[in-house]
Amino acid sequence: MTRHGAWVGLLVVAGAAGCAPVPLEIASEVAGCTDVDFSDPEPVASLAHAMDGADALVWLDGVWVPGDSDFEPSFSVDGTAIDAQEAWTPGAEADTCRRPTLRIVSAPPGDYELRWTRPGDALAWDTVGFSVD
Repeated sequence: MTRHGAWVGLLVVAGAAGCAPVPLEIASEVAGCTDVDFSDPEPVASLAHAMDGADALVWLDGVWVPGDSDFEPSFSVDGTAIDAQEAWTPGAEADTCRRPTLRIVSAPPGDYELRWTRPGDALAWDTVGFSVD
């Protein structure tokens, strides 16, 4: 994956009971699509998550945007609930399939819920829950 906006935000997540809040670093990345059926005339984007070492990744595979667009999401956090608003800078090149990714760097242990909102939408498009041990 290429890194666009390697450090996007530093948010605070409440730690275990009695502990001080833990800062949460979220970075954004973009890669080409990997799990999209290009034979489908209208492929459906899919939200997924995985761990990459100590980092938690959440990505949306199957986003069609101009090839020269930059992924510039915004975030808010409440405990381990993260709201991510997908945003792209306008581009002029032909549309290409992209996989915007959020990386929670050295994710503290806990149960997370990430709500992903697409550009122009007021409500979350999809939600994914995951645990970090």
